[in-house]
Amino acid sequence: MNRRLAIWTCALGLSVGGALPARADSHAGRADAEALVRRVIAYYQANGRDKTLAAINAHSSAVSDEAHGLYVYVSDVHSGKSLAHGSNAQMVGVDFSRIRDTEGKPFVAELLTLARAGKSGWVDHTRPNPATKQIENKSTYVQAFDGLAFCAAVSR
Repeated sequence: MNRRLAIWTCALGLSVGGALPARADSHAGRADAEALVRRVIAYYQANGRDKTLAAINAHSSAVSDEAHGLYVYVSDVHSGKSLAHGSNAQMVGVDFSRIRDTEGKPFVAELLTLARAGKSGWVDHTRPNPATKQIENKSTYVQAFDGLAFCAAVSR
């Protein structure tokens, strides 16, 4: 794996030398990602910040979509710092704001710009598949709530 690919993959917690969670996100669609983000925000409203972030980091089924292999990651909209990651809790505390995709696109910065404006939306990007090392086309949905960016990605 080349250095740029390794840094990008590790920065997003897609592969850190351990087993990856079972994923079938190629079958997940945009509606699935949007529904998951809305469900996690509803969980946040009912249970509060700390319990929600802990549930995401613990890979709780209450805040993931195991049927589609989808998970959410949450960042502070101002700092870009990861507060929860549904695939790899070791990514908590990592500054995602400077992460670029495999083509150099600052897609996380674009997600955070949408979130800071209080908007939801989609950002297209590329990423290496941690299992095959092939570059994949992805779309990430972001929705802002309470100063946080809630995100979920699907293949496109």
